[in-house]
Amino acid sequence: MMGIEQFENPFTVTTPEDMSAEDTVSLFVDVFTDFPKVKDPGHLFLHGPRGSGKSMMFRYLMPDCQCMKTGAQIKNLNFFAIYLPIKTTYLRLAEFERLEGKHASVVLNEHFMVAHFLDMILASFHDIGVPRTMLIWKRRKT
Repeated sequence: MMGIEQFENPFTVTTPEDMSAEDTVSLFVDVFTDFPKVKDPGHLFLHGPRGSGKSMMFRYLMPDCQCMKTGAQIKNLNFFAIYLPIKTTYLRLAEFERLEGKHASVVLNEHFMVAHFLDMILASFHDIGVPRTMLIWKRRKT
């Protein structure tokens, strides 16, 4: 007899941000007629109801998924996409209540947002296997 702990919860919500490249590539269905426009240079406004696949599309465009889909190396991809979800960047710490009306919370949240973006960008390099030594920029001698 199988124990209940061996079954996965079918009602678990998994967002594309938490999906592996393998899962994303296997689950992504290109049903969007305008999907090629997303990859074109220029501005684009993507609008759709909740659950329509907007986040999944962005996750699918990330380098780890594109390398897996095309079989190409990272240097041979036509673009390098970085998906930066901003759902969790706004901090509402109790300590910020003391700063209400002084605009300091805006400055601090902007700082945390930029730090979050940098963390996500560097993590995307790590996820695709870019060696850490390649991420160290050296100053040019003048």
